[in-house]
Amino acid sequence: MLTSPYGLVAAATVLASLHPAVGSRSRALLAMTFALASVFLFLKGTEPFGLWSQRRLLPITIPFLVVSLGIWRDVISAWVATPWKQNLASAGLLIPAALMMFHHPHFYLLRSDHGADGIIREVLHVTGDTLTIFDYHQYGSPFAALGQSSALALSYRISLEDRAEVMSWAVSQARDHPVIWITAYDNPGLEDGMRLEKVHQIRHVLPRLHAKRALPAEVRDHTLEMTFLQIHPLGPHQPPATLDKVLDRGSLALRGPWGRADIALTAPDGSRLRAYWTRQGSTVIGPVPEPGQSVIVELTAGASRRGDLDYQVMIVSPPWNGPPLELRVANHHTVARGILHRPEYVDAPSHTGEYVLTSQHPYDPAQEGIRGFDPDLGVLLHRIRMEVVQP
Repeated sequence: MLTSPYGLVAAATVLASLHPAVGSRSRALLAMTFALASVFLFLKGTEPFGLWSQRRLLPITIPFLVVSLGIWRDVISAWVATPWKQNLASAGLLIPAALMMFHHPHFYLLRSDHGADGIIREVLHVTGDTLTIFDYHQYGSPFAALGQSSALALSYRISLEDRAEVMSWAVSQARDHPVIWITAYDNPGLEDGMRLEKVHQIRHVLPRLHAKRALPAEVRDHTLEMTFLQIHPLGPHQPPATLDKVLDRGSLALRGPWGRADIALTAPDGSRLRAYWTRQGSTVIGPVPEPGQSVIVELTAGASRRGDLDYQVMIVSPPWNGPPLELRVANHHTVARGILHRPEYVDAPSHTGEYVLTSQHPYDPAQEGIRGFDPDLGVLLHRIRMEVVQP
């Protein structure tokens, strides 16, 4: 609202209010309007929903228009003596505003995310009174606003360690009654002590307004996806779960330090795959085989490094006392696969455990003049899969 052409209109109106012909009442009303605008701009920056449409600015837009017409009429009256010419000139000020509204109707008429209320009703229908945890704060905010005591939205500021505590609590709750985890990301299949079963999915295309400045504006479709995961605590005599984790910024099955998530891995067909940079000590939750069994580990990654080396050797340490697995990853898109064997009579966590990733040649992009990265990078990891196999 404060960018062109609205910023020019507001600035011109403020300058016009300094004209001697403008009454003190108009100046006072203009000052009150700007004070009210500051409150709305503050709300825009703090509330989780933001200002979804221009209609929500009507409480400050309408007073500003009324005060502006009064100010400009006083200014015009000082220049034009004839009353009918004064009224005609004042009415002419509305013509540019009307032309902008007809030329850019979406800016004024579009309801961004129209249909989102239907999504809320569908979520409530599926979950009911079931304890529901949202790992994407914006998805859970409407239910927090509705006072749903059984809906918990995790803050985007929460650390992986704190999320691990939430997962442990969720498992304990799931032993007595159903618990649903709603995620905006792919289902990895498991978490610490639990199997995650997909029971429902919502996918809606919603309209949103896009503009680099206030005008021009265009309508673009935004796809909203929610995946409903039923938490099943793992117990004895249950088949081992399989980890199939896509590094798409979702936090499920991740622990320890991780690098940047805004760099894509280029696939052989040229497509861009979401990925995380691994660091020394990056950890994933994977299935733990029974004694004498093995687990297949598969990485889809790229070393993506500069310098003398054009590859990376990733070391996967299992959650039992045994030799690690070494996987060589080339600079480009690579699918590396290997097997970790659990010997007989070796203690290990039940069902799931932490597999620690380290690299043989940690990569520091700063040494190549590239800033903004951690100094102990491993590979650009898109996907990691772990599956227990019989001997």
